[in-house]
Amino acid sequence: MKKYIYPAFVLNLFFTVLLGILYPGVLDFIGNLFFHNRASGSVILDDTGRIIGSEFIGQIWNSEKYFWGRPSASNYDAMNSGGTNYSPIDTRTLGKITEAKKRFQNQSGIPEELLLSSGSGLDPHILFNSAIFQMPRIVGACEGKINEEELRKLIIRNSEGKDFGILGQERVNVLKLNIALDKQCQVKGSGNVDGHK
Repeated sequence: MKKYIYPAFVLNLFFTVLLGILYPGVLDFIGNLFFHNRASGSVILDDTGRIIGSEFIGQIWNSEKYFWGRPSASNYDAMNSGGTNYSPIDTRTLGKITEAKKRFQNQSGIPEELLLSSGSGLDPHILFNSAIFQMPRIVGACEGKINEEELRKLIIRNSEGKDFGILGQERVNVLKLNIALDKQCQVKGSGNVDGHK
């Protein structure tokens, strides 16, 4: 019996140290050395150095003066990411769509992605057209601090193209766009547009 237990224990200890301590430690070191920002969570800082979010995790935006991201089944909680897994005709799904439509005051032509949550529940991006769709609301809520042409240029400057030029669609990171919106309004002497959120 001893001849089986001892080698099993030694192998277990060896692989625990190798794969549980050394391997993750080496990967963490390499990640921080070559990809520090990504290894640290791709955080976005404000002008004072305070963390205001991550480039890869969306946030809830309630102010009329900001662009809104997609609905999230997990309220953008990275520890609880995922979709609802409800069918498209489930009453709960239809209820969420109705809620989202009310948020946009039942406007016609609401882009689907602004009504439906993403599979991860963490999506930080909206499509370029979804940002354009929200322009009239933001211009109205900002009360002359920015006009439609300036806002359109801001969206274009902050848009991201297709990955590798062929994958996906043109999109905008909502947090980065809202930060740029704040800065644009500061340039015009209006101060922050309501603080973040």
